[in-house]
Amino acid sequence: TDAFLDVCLDGGSGHEALVRRLHASALVEHRNLVLPLEQYAKLDTFAAANDVYLDAATELGAQAVATALADAGLNAQDVDVLISTSVTGVAVPSIEARIAQRLVEDHHIALRLAQAAHQRLAGIILCDRQLPHD
Repeated sequence: TDAFLDVCLDGGSGHEALVRRLHASALVEHRNLVLPLEQYAKLDTFAAANDVYLDAATELGAQAVATALADAGLNAQDVDVLISTSVTGVAVPSIEARIAQRLVEDHHIALRLAQAAHQRLAGIILCDRQLPHD
């Protein structure tokens, strides 16, 4: 929290109490960052921060999926749906599509996997809207 306040908020800029309360209530004791903390202050636009997010999310996501597939003895073509969630940035094409493109040599298959994932998700949402909820 102290490093975040110093580097990203120039010592807190009047928001120190709020940041400390937010960090304490999140119960996060450690964070892994894709850049050295000092570099975050240089990301002065949403576009710059989002570009870092796109690169890191795709790279780390592809590594995680490749490791999980290898551990399970599967190939990327064995997977029908890849769904991720994030509140860090915005991606079009999606992070899932970018990961699929990296992991599947036949890019037509990767595109179909990404499209199928979005179609299935849309179907799940539509079904959920039709079901009664208590």
